Amino acid sequence: AVITQDMVSEWTGNIAAAMENLRYISADYSLVESALAQAENTDRSLYTEESLDALDKAIANIDYSVDISNQALVNEYAAAVYDALNSLVYLPADYTQVNNAILQADSIDRLLWNESSLIALDQAVSAVDWNLDITRQYAVTGYARTILEKIDSLIYAIVTLRNDTYGVIVTASALEIYPTTSLTVEKLDPSDITGANFAVGGKVKTALY
Repeated sequence: AVITQDMVSEWTGNIAAAMENLRYISADYSLVESALAQAENTDRSLYTEESLDALDKAIANIDYSVDISNQALVNEYAAAVYDALNSLVYLPADYTQVNNAILQADSIDRLLWNESSLIALDQAVSAVDWNLDITRQYAVTGYARTILEKIDSLIYAIVTLRNDTYGVIVTASALEIYPTTSLTVEKLDPSDITGANFAVGGKVKTALY
């Protein structure tokens, strides 16, 4: 067959038209899909609102119409989601129980308790780390439990009331003499001494210390 110029021109036009109709295939979104799957499985109750907002923004910025000629852009979308996931900030732990336990510790009358048991309580309060996040909630709960245990373990102080002139000595726990409980003394003497008012019959009516 004889190839004419018209035939060549037609073929050239057909090729040009076909090339104009060529379309790139869609970019590969597999990395994006993996990042989104991780985001979907994230427990949002553990993180601050601000860091979750950053994650949501990274996800919202994804353009799903990008073709393979811009694969690098799609990879950047995936990287942005991963960066937001890695930058999520945990909520602080809930210290409500600790605060309540400390309020209870602060409300005790320290005059009633001996020094060593008060020191143990103070050490339990001082041991609280106030910078833990929600993943360490168990430790915060433990702080509260320890403080309450130290409160329950407080030992009443021993108080000695004496009057050297009359030789009257009374030794008892703070529980027994504070504030108005009667207590039999070792020696009957109606003396009025510093720190205690001894009535006739040897009863301690009040004790101040």
